[in-house]
Amino acid sequence: MAAPLVVASAPVVLAIVLGWRSPPPQQSAVAYYGWLIYFSLLVLVVTAFSWWGVKIFYQLTPQLEKMLSVAGRGAYDRWANITTATGPQLSFSMLFSVVSVVAIRVAASVPGMSQRLYVDQASYLAVLVAAFFIGGGVYWIVVGTTLSIVLTRPGHLILHWYAPAHTPGMELLSRCYRMGFYGSSVGVALCLFPLLAWAYDGPDSTLLLIVKIALFLTAATATSLIAVIPQWRLSAVVAERRRRSLEDINALLPDTVERVSDGDRSDPSLLAWLQVLTTTPATTVKESTVAGLLLGMATALLPYIIKILA
Repeated sequence: MAAPLVVASAPVVLAIVLGWRSPPPQQSAVAYYGWLIYFSLLVLVVTAFSWWGVKIFYQLTPQLEKMLSVAGRGAYDRWANITTATGPQLSFSMLFSVVSVVAIRVAASVPGMSQRLYVDQASYLAVLVAAFFIGGGVYWIVVGTTLSIVLTRPGHLILHWYAPAHTPGMELLSRCYRMGFYGSSVGVALCLFPLLAWAYDGPDSTLLLIVKIALFLTAATATSLIAVIPQWRLSAVVAERRRRSLEDINALLPDTVERVSDGDRSDPSLLAWLQVLTTTPATTVKESTVAGLLLGMATALLPYIIKILA
């Protein structure tokens, strides 16, 4: 945690050094230093969330390995070799940082914004550092979502035939995606808050309008990506395994009621298994999951709600 702390505090230190020679305007000083501290804390929050996400994923790894077929294990290894490499992660984070710095530069150049937003070298460094760490989080939202697609391809998972949704690896994987969604929702809200604070009630500008729309679409897409796709893919494979199990049991039972007689009763164990299977869920989504997803979406869009109602 020491390295992120040093990196996160660098913009504040730079601002203090620059302030000795050229202090910010008095009317902007509080907001200027306040936002620098905000972005420094944001780096630490993103780092903590990343550590938390990795911990949750590693806790499910043993059960996930038991649930994978040979083909599934091979697909998972290929995914891991590509996504955990330094190159893709570093490139994505650097690109995200550059785009963010360019965006703040363009926003600051809008006529009238200088009265609302004081920007100097420390400001750009704060955005650069925060965006680098946030970019890493966004990267894992994307590749984590692709993992759900990789794992749920035909023949990649081995689920309990009598209760697919209750396979330990499936339950833990579904929970991991829910936790990831909750964390990303909070992260999106924290990232949007300063941007919307600058963009709303600012000077009339087509550019700022585009920024507002882009931020809304980005927030909605990012949260929906990890909220919908993984649960949809996991639910689909659970439903398919459950359907095949029902067909297998039904094939062993009399095909019509007329064929059932007192002297020709089916194996009671088949009926017991059929009852067990029909009472198991056909999806990984529960009522609490839906409520959590709605709450997470509301959290991610909370900055918009505050600005609209303000």
